[in-house]
Parts: sequence; C-alpha cells; structure tokens
Amino acid sequence: MRKNISMTNVRHRLEYLVVLFLIFSLKNLSARSIFLLGRILGHLSYSLATKRRKIALINLSIAFGNKKSSKEKKNIIKNSFTQVAL
Repeated sequence: MRKNISMTNVRHRLEYLVVLFLIFSLKNLSARSIFLLGRILGHLSYSLATKRRKIALINLSIAFGNKKSSKEKKNIIKNSFTQVAL
C-alpha cells in the first residue's frame, strides 16, 4: 500500500511540474497559438481519457435518451473536451 501512495505522490509532483512549465511557456505565445494548442490538447485528452469519455456518454444517454444519435453524443463529448482544454 505504501508503494501506491509514493507513486501517486510522484505523479502529482510531475503533473505540477508540467503545469508550471506550460504556464511559463504560454506567456510568450500569441492568442492564436494558444487556441490551436488548446484544441490539440482537447483532442488528445479525448483520445486518452477513455474512462471519462465513457462516463460522459452514459451521462448524455441519461440526459437525452434516444433524442440524440450516438454520433451527436460523441460530437458533444469531443467539443466538451476541447472547451475544457481552451
């Protein structure tokens, strides 16, 4: 159990360093570049976050039922991930 706690701690520290790096890097970019980077990160997070994507699909199915097609629900989820990244 102790090993998992230390690995989580290491992961959190790495995430913190990545966020700090991004903050300092983004200060010098133009708004257009930041927007493009946000879209790329949104698409990347959509691809990697399979668990969150499944949860979002379940939630949309509960909310919309059969009123929205699977394709429409997937588009909503993709747009949501992109908006969060922006």
